[in-house]
Amino acid sequence: MSPILASALTEKPVCSVDGRQLGTVRNLTMNPQTGRLESVLVDTDRSDVELRQIPRTPDGELRIAAGAIVGVDDQLVVSLSESDAD
Repeated sequence: MSPILASALTEKPVCSVDGRQLGTVRNLTMNPQTGRLESVLVDTDRSDVELRQIPRTPDGELRIAAGAIVGVDDQLVVSLSESDAD
C-alpha cells in the first residue's frame, strides 16, 4: 500500500472485506518512536458477535490493527480475521 496522509483517513467510512459497513474513522494511534500507524479507531454503533472480538476503546470505538487494513480509496477496507485484529 502506498503512503497516505493521516488527515486523509479521518472521517473516512470503514467496511469489512465482505462489504459490511462498520463505521467511520475517528482517530489513529501511532508509534511515537517509529511514526508508524498502529491502529485506527472506528466510531461504530454495531455490536455484531464478530465485532465483539475486536478490542474497543473506553469510548466504545473499535480498535482495528493497522495490519488489518487491506485497502484505502473512498473507504477504508479492513479484514476482520483474528490474525489481523490485535
